[in-house]
Amino acid sequence: MSTPDNRSVNFFSLFRRGQHYSKTWPLEKRLAPVFVENRVIKMTRYAIRFMPPIAVFT
Repeated sequence: MSTPDNRSVNFFSLFRRGQHYSKTWPLEKRLAPVFVENRVIKMTRYAIRFMPPIAVFT
């Protein structure tokens, strides 16, 4: 890709950019067969919601 390698990316800024990407990505069923992002975003949102309580109780 054309991104420069000398840029140091902060972990939190990378996380923030990923959250922005997942919020702006259109979650339409007709795009699901073409793009993997739909499934990844849905699984990530599910994990963010349910994994912390599971981690506390296990």
